[in-house]
Amino acid sequence: MTETVEHDGLGWRLVVTGHDELTLTIEHQLGDDWLPTQRWHEPAPEPRHRKQAITESARAHGWITSTERWPRARKDGTLVLHDLFPYDWERIIRDATALREDTLRHAAAVDRAWRLAINAAGTTGGMRIQELAEISGRGRHAIYRMRTDDLGADDTALLTEIRNAAGSKGETP
Repeated sequence: MTETVEHDGLGWRLVVTGHDELTLTIEHQLGDDWLPTQRWHEPAPEPRHRKQAITESARAHGWITSTERWPRARKDGTLVLHDLFPYDWERIIRDATALREDTLRHAAAVDRAWRLAINAAGTTGGMRIQELAEISGRGRHAIYRMRTDDLGADDTALLTEIRNAAGSKGETP
């Protein structure tokens, strides 16, 4: 009797971009969106070793790629592989956590720069709070807080902002 493992890789894909250095991104489908879950980089191998290098790299990050014929790369050089099989969830979660932390650090820096730009527009640019509120899509109270004490951002505040922005646009965060 042969044991079978249910294929649970549906809704996942590997997107490979780059020429001198490959960027490999595992994405998970949520509705019509593809959300990045893992991202790593590899030196680009010679074209004849590309499939093997991608296969080995994906395996090192917890995924088994299809052994069937791969699709051709798109005109821009992007390769998209479907039918992945997740086999090392511990590695996948570690990578996903690292990507989340890097993204939140970047989002915090962008948020701080945005708040500083609003602050500078009000203090040195002479813009009124009402103008800043209209341009940024925030209330006057939020703009006033940015001018005084609200330049920091933590994970919870950033995620709340992202969810609120996505919800107001009818998107799923």
